[in-house]
Amino acid sequence: MNEIDVLHNQAMDLAEKAILLKISQKTNESVEAFNAAFSLEMQAAMQIQDKYDFEPSRSIMFRSAASLALNAGLFREAEKMIAIGLSGNPPEPIADELRDLYEDINFERHLKVKGVTLLDSDVQLSLSGNAASHGMIKADEFIKRAKIFDNMAIRTAERLLNTPFRERGRVPKYVKDNFQTYYSVPRAASFAITMRVGYMLNNYNLFEEENNIQVKVINDILENIEMINNHDEKKLENKIKNEDYFINTLGLIKKLSPDNKEVSLVGLTTSKKGDNNMVAFTRPTEEIKIAPIIHKIDVSEMEDTLICGKLNYADANKSDIRLETDDGESYTISVPKGVLADIVRPYWEQYVTISGKRQDKKIFFEDIQTEK
Repeated sequence: MNEIDVLHNQAMDLAEKAILLKISQKTNESVEAFNAAFSLEMQAAMQIQDKYDFEPSRSIMFRSAASLALNAGLFREAEKMIAIGLSGNPPEPIADELRDLYEDINFERHLKVKGVTLLDSDVQLSLSGNAASHGMIKADEFIKRAKIFDNMAIRTAERLLNTPFRERGRVPKYVKDNFQTYYSVPRAASFAITMRVGYMLNNYNLFEEENNIQVKVINDILENIEMINNHDEKKLENKIKNEDYFINTLGLIKKLSPDNKEVSLVGLTTSKKGDNNMVAFTRPTEEIKIAPIIHKIDVSEMEDTLICGKLNYADANKSDIRLETDDGESYTISVPKGVLADIVRPYWEQYVTISGKRQDKKIFFEDIQTEK
């Protein structure tokens, strides 16, 4: 075995160790192992730097060194490895991988400048149905669910951090800074993206390893969705003791759910220490009846109602909203504060359809949709 093979094998052994440390969320040890692996792989690669006819081994070796440098946070060294790899005659697929790796480096450096780091608190969100095809989806079907997931992450973080329920106002800075959501490019398989939560570097020690609140937030969201998918609203209510947080969680899950028209499946997958956890959310929106639960009312004597109009008034103190139809009629609808801010307020001054339960002149909110 020649020196290049020896260095390469040692580098790969260290890289495997680094990956296992990363999975175990031992971040500092993982970075050190990636750094050592990069040093060995760079030494091996540089021995064939001028052997331009030694392809694809030459470009593969430099791609491997660049990837190890990226994982070690050595962005400048990673750039150099990519430049040397591209300076030869790499096969086009390897050249494309080197270019993609360069884009990853730029993105990571951009986050570093802004003081943000990304965790392995990844969630793959996949959507399928009439609105989705391979790598494509109707914009509004994705955008509204991405926004709902962002709200879920923020609200879940606030709850797990024992923050009083926020009825109005901006998200606290320490929450906003430490629960930023990032999205990958779409992939085929109907429509799928990876979402990742990042946090400010100066708060690293607050969220490291087993106390990683970002990972806890993601796991909590999936657990809650699975409860509703299994028709177990009571279990969710028993879990989330704070009434406002419970109502908010239930309302957001309902908005995330498939409508069985445009979207028939909302899939969420995480991977923790090599084990995949997947929730195939198939329970349709219309089956998730929230009015009896969030208003604590008996609906047996009530009628279903749909009202279309412009949302032009909201009273947070009374938890009421008002809808005005085109013919001038005005309707007041009772909306618990747990859903007022995140679910109803974004529709302010828009024409919407509200579904609910009617008792005489009083209407109890159940869902809201924009007019198609």
